[in-house]
Amino acid sequence: MTAGLIGFAYRFTQLSISPDISYGIFLYHMTVVNVFVNFKWMGRWLYVLPVVLISIMLAYVSTVTVGRISLQIKSKL
Repeated sequence: MTAGLIGFAYRFTQLSISPDISYGIFLYHMTVVNVFVNFKWMGRWLYVLPVVLISIMLAYVSTVTVGRISLQIKSKL
């Protein structure tokens, strides 16, 4: 499955999503999972959807705010 996903990404390079939130998802997904575990919200597949949606939302907000501000500061230096 992983090889298929990598092959798909190399084959269809024009499918670029802007802004790229993949690093933000990497950073925030386990934090959200840990919050759910801390509140003992686990053991049901229903909890997967809010975890995914909250992680995507945090990644997007982080990319749009912190990411863009840091790029502006970097370009001034």
